[in-house]
Amino acid sequence: INELELVNDERKIEKLLNSIEQSYTKAIFFKDIFTMINEILFKRYMSLSDLLKYSLTKVCNYLGIKTKMINPPEIPEQLTGKDRIIEICIIENCFEYVNPIGGIEIYNKDEVAAKGISLSFLKPDEITYRQYGAEFVKGLSIIDHMMFNDVNIVKRYLKRYSLICICL
Repeated sequence: INELELVNDERKIEKLLNSIEQSYTKAIFFKDIFTMINEILFKRYMSLSDLLKYSLTKVCNYLGIKTKMINPPEIPEQLTGKDRIIEICIIENCFEYVNPIGGIEIYNKDEVAAKGISLSFLKPDEITYRQYGAEFVKGLSIIDHMMFNDVNIVKRYLKRYSLICICL
């Protein structure tokens, strides 16, 4: 993704912002979150990687998350997906890898263990909160959580998960 160049098309950005505004204009924390989204989208980026890193940094700052972010090391282009992740772990001397639960089918415990890496999967708890009074729509992005919940509540939600360890 660091090689995918972005076309900064203001009309498309405006269209996306209008869609977000129409969806969330009555949300309790709309003003603050929409301002952040606006700032993220109207910044000029060279690559998709730049956009993703900046947006992640902004959300982490908003939530008070102080995780160190690094640029991934150079990896041979032929390595993709799980093989790429395993190689990054090896280069970075990482002995534990946590992946979202959706990837449980793509990793082979024995293959990862052979590289000296413990593998775990992050399974979020079922969380519901008041959206617009209709039936709760699950599986939406962090934007939805932040639009409808105080920052401290979102922080608490982020701590609600199970770690499924497929350890060495």
